Amino acid sequence: MSCVRESIQRRSDFYCTLHGTKSYTGTSLGEELQAALSELEKARESLRLSQSECAALRTTNEKLEADLKATLEELQFIREEKLLRKSAAGNTFSRLNYVMPTCIISEKFPALVNRKRVLLQQDNTRPQTARKTNEKFNQFDGVKSFDSSLIDCTKVDESRQSWISNKLSEKIACLEEEIEGLNALIESERRSHKAQLEDFIIAVKAAEREREEAQAELNRLLEVSRTISSADEMLWANLMQKYQCSTKWSALLAWAQAHLADYPTIFVTNFARDWNDGRAFCALVHHFQPKMVDRLILEEPKLCPVLAVQLAEKLKMHVDPKIFLNPTQDYRDVMVVVFELYKKLVTDEEQTRCSLDL
Repeated sequence: MSCVRESIQRRSDFYCTLHGTKSYTGTSLGEELQAALSELEKARESLRLSQSECAALRTTNEKLEADLKATLEELQFIREEKLLRKSAAGNTFSRLNYVMPTCIISEKFPALVNRKRVLLQQDNTRPQTARKTNEKFNQFDGVKSFDSSLIDCTKVDESRQSWISNKLSEKIACLEEEIEGLNALIESERRSHKAQLEDFIIAVKAAEREREEAQAELNRLLEVSRTISSADEMLWANLMQKYQCSTKWSALLAWAQAHLADYPTIFVTNFARDWNDGRAFCALVHHFQPKMVDRLILEEPKLCPVLAVQLAEKLKMHVDPKIFLNPTQDYRDVMVVVFELYKKLVTDEEQTRCSLDL
């Protein structure tokens, strides 16, 4: 969002600069076009970042939903296992309570069982001995009841079953708490994802509007640039043809020298040093518009720089005052100013001539 806001702010500054009073040359228009393309690229980059963040949030949400599903399946499995254990434990315990006592007695006291069988066979021939033997054997009846109580596994199995049930209940409760926590986390992530998605949609719409506006502005600037370039190139071609020069520099200098011939004290041989006092600029304006400049002022080098700036404002030209104050200047900057003056003066003269002809 911050990138989009910065882009919008920069675009607003660009609009303010574009619709101000500043007039643009071919070079400045090219720079503005480059700046517009740069702003458009930044808006696209912001859009790509927002899309990647949305994809990451969707991946996290899918992962949380998968974990929740696995936890629910584990809980269902534990419940089914508990029910199966209860059912199997009931059948096993009843069978063990019925069979186990007899088996254990036969295994632990085989001699006692055989001895009782022999005594029972001799009971008819020796009643007294049989009775004594039976009395001795009956002493072991307590052993049977004692062993039966010892090997009764019902209480042990019931306690184990209770322990298993408690553990399973604790596990289920723990899993349910974990599920509740995961549900709360998923809900929180879903709300956060929804809010971010809404912000993302707003950002995308804003970026799309910004892109459309930038594209429209770019198309307009391109059209203006093509129009200005074609018109300027036509003027340059006419100027070079008129003065029989092969370069723009020499043609513009020849035009200035031709119109400064009536001013013997003003000489121009280049665009780097001969224009810094403003006299040549004022003399050209005086040549085409005598009413705007007093010729006597042209002999005052100290007054001409200020006068040149004032004349440029009257002609609706944007001129940097430093051009008429520094001893040396970049000849390209001076050429731009002189060419703008040429367009203003020659165009006005041609329009005046056409109106007179009509």
